[in-house]
Amino acid sequence: MSLDVKTAILLRHSIRRFSSKAIEASVLLELVELARLYASGGNIQPVRFSILSAPPYKDQLFHLLHWAAYIPGFSISAEERPPAYIILLRDTKISNGCSFEIGAAATTLMLAAQEYGLATCCVGNFSAKSVSELLSIPAEYAPELILAIGYPAQTSAAIDLTDSVRYTEDNQGNMLVPKHRLKDVLIDLPPINHSLQHGG
Repeated sequence: MSLDVKTAILLRHSIRRFSSKAIEASVLLELVELARLYASGGNIQPVRFSILSAPPYKDQLFHLLHWAAYIPGFSISAEERPPAYIILLRDTKISNGCSFEIGAAATTLMLAAQEYGLATCCVGNFSAKSVSELLSIPAEYAPELILAIGYPAQTSAAIDLTDSVRYTEDNQGNMLVPKHRLKDVLIDLPPINHSLQHGG
């Protein structure tokens, strides 16, 4: 499947239920190959990546994540759990904080995944200490974000945000993700300098 960028953006919404179909190792490596080209402030490139798709570690990692915490009573079968994760780490020798770079790298990964028919879910609600201990991550690398990835077992769609940012699951098991409308995010600034508008 080949997608233009606009289509990939419109299709990309997080899901919480995945197919048990395994992802080829070459595909996961290709995603990281693309993600390493992320935009970086000062080009310091502090983001590192770790691919996790082997049991039992991926199953143990799942239990460290607060999965679908917005949905009361949400339950998921073992077969619906993510078949793989890409962990985004910060190289502490390079940067004390890199939220911009983490976001840029994660966005690149998520859009690239669409090309392969893969769905994703960004997870930031976890204990970095627990994840580091489970996976024996060297001390100089700090887990910042975990990207769950796999073939989708449900659809996901954006809806207009009204009174709550909480995502929901409808009666057919599809994810509904509230998003701000254009008019709510576009800030119309007054002219900064009137003379600039008149060539003065």
